[in-house]
Amino acid sequence: MKPCRRPFRCVDVNNFVFRSSARKAKSFPPVHVLNDITITVGSEAIISGRFGYRVGVFVSKLSKEPIELQIRSEMDATSPDDAWETIGQQNTNSKGRILFNYSGAAALKIGLYSVRAICLGDLSIAKATLCVLPQVKRDSSQKVEAVVFSIDGTFADSVSLTGKLTYL
Repeated sequence: MKPCRRPFRCVDVNNFVFRSSARKAKSFPPVHVLNDITITVGSEAIISGRFGYRVGVFVSKLSKEPIELQIRSEMDATSPDDAWETIGQQNTNSKGRILFNYSGAAALKIGLYSVRAICLGDLSIAKATLCVLPQVKRDSSQKVEAVVFSIDGTFADSVSLTGKLTYL
């Protein structure tokens, strides 16, 4: 393998389905976003994300390329990489998006889980957190209190409240 021309692309990019995707990965940094998920115990999780490469101020979408999804408990965060469990693989659509229905989330216990999506073409990674909360019956008098906060202030931004990221 030749030495890198750019410091951010030092991996082999020969595993892409399309040659144009390999060119993007070789020349530009990845901009992959995986959305955090909050579910209750016993329900399914829908994992969504966008995959692309930054070309100047624009993002070029990664279309029809395979993405592998993996999960592990936050309790296993100190263990080696073999603690990751592969939950599936899906190709991005023409807009660089994935929407993966993870039915195995119904068996997860209360707690935090790390989710990562690996672009199999160049092994770049997007990360997210899956939070499993206890289920509360609607007719019960039991109340559940929760605090939602944002460290960097993006939650209060009008763009993030709409659920759309304009730079992707």
